Amino acid sequence: DQHLHYVHNFLNIERYKITSEIEAPTGSCALGFEFEKTGTEKLGAGGIGRLCLNGKLAGAGKITRTSVVRYHLADDGLCCGYDSQTPTSEDYDSPFRFSGKLKRVIVNVNGDSYSDPELEYKIAMAKQ
Repeated sequence: DQHLHYVHNFLNIERYKITSEIEAPTGSCALGFEFEKTGTEKLGAGGIGRLCLNGKLAGAGKITRTSVVRYHLADDGLCCGYDSQTPTSEDYDSPFRFSGKLKRVIVNVNGDSYSDPELEYKIAMAKQ
């Protein structure tokens, strides 16, 4: 539907869905998700999830609980462009392969924001 979606499936008990308030542009663009822990628990703390389109905030939502366990590599785990086993969302059936092209995927878990000056330059030039 031309919108960016993020779904956190908490152990198939609860699902938290965040949808961008604006449509994703066609062509190359930078899509992002950021999670800010707001709870005080060491494990399973909730927080705020934020969606970004080309470096700008596009949507946000509360995620009350996160998983406190590590996933084994044989489990569903982190997949890019498809769901290897069970679907994260009830909106589709696995494997639901992405038909576009992923040029690069960056996962940053150190808490620092990521910026890509080269990509930001390309986006700025494409807008002219």
